[in-house]
Amino acid sequence: MRAEHDFFHLVPPEMKRFLLPTFGFREDGASASYAMERMSVPDAALQIVHNSFTPTSFDRLLDLFFEFVAARERRPMAREGVRREADSGILAKTDRRIDALMESAAGEQLDRLLASATDLGGVRDLQARATRLITRRLDADSTDHLAVSHGDPCLSNILFHRDLGLFRLIDPRGSTTLDGSLMHPAYDVAKFSHSILGGYDFINNGLFECRLDGENQLALHLDDRGPPAWMQAAFRARMVAEGYDPALVRAIELSLFVSMLPLHADVPRKLPAFCLTAAAIIQELESLA
Repeated sequence: MRAEHDFFHLVPPEMKRFLLPTFGFREDGASASYAMERMSVPDAALQIVHNSFTPTSFDRLLDLFFEFVAARERRPMAREGVRREADSGILAKTDRRIDALMESAAGEQLDRLLASATDLGGVRDLQARATRLITRRLDADSTDHLAVSHGDPCLSNILFHRDLGLFRLIDPRGSTTLDGSLMHPAYDVAKFSHSILGGYDFINNGLFECRLDGENQLALHLDDRGPPAWMQAAFRARMVAEGYDPALVRAIELSLFVSMLPLHADVPRKLPAFCLTAAAIIQELESLA
């Protein structure tokens, strides 16, 4: 809680206009809280699942998101240092979370389901394929800096008003030091991508079905087919225009879908949907190899 509160006060002025100010931090040993301005503005996740974006309003969202990305303070760093951060913040985090998942009843149930109703094998097989692809993209990465990062700019953490051009990020991963907010610069983009390309908000809001296809293989169906193709194409084009490697972003996005599994174990229905989304990204990345 302290880290979320402090983030706004640590970041450089150029970033502050994209964030809601935090104030009134309180901590009494048993609980902690802080306050923000209450804004009657819907988050972008609500807008995407209700199909309320138009090409014009989505372009405006992309403009503002990538303005935020460009405003982040950069810290030059040798490639080896960037890779160490990626290993810690992406690969090691995924390993820890899958270890935790496999110690749970939900993890055991998911493992049996994947092994019996998909061609993925079990959870560990999915993790191994994902790790190979993520490692391959990180090995090819030549990024020479880290960035002060929000850490979780998915659509549910973006307040967006198309008419006013208002864009505010909430609920950062946070940090009590500026150095603690440094991450691989593609990480925030991957968090945005897992909403646009991965359809995360449809799954998170229960707007999907996992059902057996004609070959008795489990298949994922997002309501209204999830984010529309024109939106995904616009995002992919903007990634390239802004200098981000789509394959690297997708590889980090893949880690997000795998590593989030234990965080949603309280709603087991979501878990196979996340795995099937991860499998689709794996197939996309394997086709590029």
